[in-house]
Amino acid sequence: MEPMTLKSSITTTGGKVPLVRPQQGWDYRRVTTSPGEMLVEEFLKPLALSQNQLALSTSLPMSRINAIIHGKRAITAETALKFACFFNNSPEFWMNLQTMHDLSKAKLRLAETLAKEVRQYTPDKLSALLREPAVSAGRVPPRLRRRRA
Repeated sequence: MEPMTLKSSITTTGGKVPLVRPQQGWDYRRVTTSPGEMLVEEFLKPLALSQNQLALSTSLPMSRINAIIHGKRAITAETALKFACFFNNSPEFWMNLQTMHDLSKAKLRLAETLAKEVRQYTPDKLSALLREPAVSAGRVPPRLRRRRA
């Protein structure tokens, strides 16, 4: 299988990309490229394919292709497998695009909420919490119960 190189110079099969995940995770300051935008800009336009040709070639409904391109629908495992087979790349490529897009949107949307509502435990605080009688007996202490709005 011949490697496919995208405009962004990331090789999808074959060669390795020297990316190192930061210890605290990726720093999303914007929403990552949507799978639909990637599909259009890196695949359909360069290959001079229409949405209809892709739909017919992959046995996917035209409405699904269009919804993915317009960001109204996510790429499912079935769609990822069909795109991978058609474009000669991996289904993980398509699923990772969708996951990174969803995660970047959620991280930006929930940044303030996470900072306010989630307490980070250090190993010593966590081990002390787990030694509490209620936790070891399978009950959740009142201070850890989820508050209902």
